[in-house]
Amino acid sequence: MKRDELPALTGARFYAAVLVFLNHVVFLPGCESWRSIPGFGLGGLGVTFFFVLSGFILAYNYESFFRTTVSAPAYRLFLWDRFSKIYPTYVATLLLSIPVSVFSPTLPLDWVAVPVQAVLIQCWLPFALPPYFAYLNSVGWSISCEAFFYVLTPFLIAAHARRPGGWASWGATVTVAILVYGIARRLVPAADPALELYFLERFAGVRIADFAVGVCLGMSVPRLGPFLGRHARLCQGVGLAWVVIVLAFESRSSFGSLGSVGVLPGVGVLILGLTTGEGMLGRHLSHPWLRMLGVSSFAFYMLHHLILRYLKGAMLRIPVELGQGGTLVLVGVTFAATCALSYGAYAWFEMPVQRSMRQWFRKRFPQRGP
Repeated sequence: MKRDELPALTGARFYAAVLVFLNHVVFLPGCESWRSIPGFGLGGLGVTFFFVLSGFILAYNYESFFRTTVSAPAYRLFLWDRFSKIYPTYVATLLLSIPVSVFSPTLPLDWVAVPVQAVLIQCWLPFALPPYFAYLNSVGWSISCEAFFYVLTPFLIAAHARRPGGWASWGATVTVAILVYGIARRLVPAADPALELYFLERFAGVRIADFAVGVCLGMSVPRLGPFLGRHARLCQGVGLAWVVIVLAFESRSSFGSLGSVGVLPGVGVLILGLTTGEGMLGRHLSHPWLRMLGVSSFAFYMLHHLILRYLKGAMLRIPVELGQGGTLVLVGVTFAATCALSYGAYAWFEMPVQRSMRQWFRKRFPQRGP
C-alpha cells in the first residue's frame, strides 16, 4: 500500500510549474524585456525541483516493493502505472503541437522528430544534433528524461536499500551527482552552446543525478522522521536560503547547468522540510486550492508552452499595440486560462484515461504489485 499523500509537496509542484511558465512567457511579443526581471529565467530551477521531487515520491511510495528484489511482475506493473500517468497527456500535446510547429519561423519541423518524441527517447540519444528534443512541444524533453528515470527507478531503490541511509547516504549521493555534472562539463567542448544545452541540461544520462538525489531522500524519510518532526521549519529555511544564495551567485543570465547542480542540496533539504506540512510555508502549500493546482501541475506543464506558442503565432499574424498594461493583462488572462484548462484536462482526460489503462492492465495481467 502506498503511503499517505504529502500535501505541501503537492502544492509546491504548482509553484515549480509557475517558474517554467514565467521562463517561457518572455518569448511573447512585448514581453522580451521581462527577461532581465528576477524570476523570469528560473524555469530550470522548476525542472530541477520536479526531477528531485519525482525521485523522492517514487522512492517514498515504492520502496517496499523493490527494497529486496526487482521481480519481473512488479517491474512491469510499475512501468505501466508510470506510462499510464504521463503518456496520454504527453502524446495528446505532442499531436496538438504539430500544426504550430509546421509553420514555425524559427525552427521548421523535422518530421523525424515526431516518431523520436513519440517513443520518448529524444533525450536518451548520444548526440545533440539534430536537436530532436527541441521540436514540437519542446517541454517534452523533461518527460523523456522522466521515462529514462522510470526504467531505472526500481534498481536505484534496490541499490539505495543496501546502503546505511540517513544524512551520510544523502551526502554521498549529492557528491556523486555533483561529480556527474562536473565530468559532463569537462567532456563537453568549450564554447559550444548546442552541446552544452543538450548534454548539461537536457541529456537524461546527466539529469538522472537530480532524480537519484530524490530517490535517496525518499528512502531516508523513515530514518529521518524524528529529526524532521522537530526541525521541519529549520529545513525549510535552510533549503530556501541555499537556493537563494546559489541564484544570487549564478553567473549566467538564466538558470543553467551550474545552477542546477548548485541548488541540489537546497532543493533536497527543502523537500525534506515540507514532508511534515508544518510551519507557515508548509501550511500555505497544503491549502486545498494549492493542492488542487498541484495535482493538475503536470497538465499545466504540458499545456502552457503549447498555449503560449499558439498565442505568439496569433500575435505575430495580427499585430496589436497593447502597451505594458495590456500585455500584463493578456499574460494574466493566459495564465488563469491555462490553470483552468489544465485542471479540466486533469479531471476529464488525464485521470479517466489513467484509471482505464490501469484497470485494463490489471485485468489482463492479474498480479499483486504496487
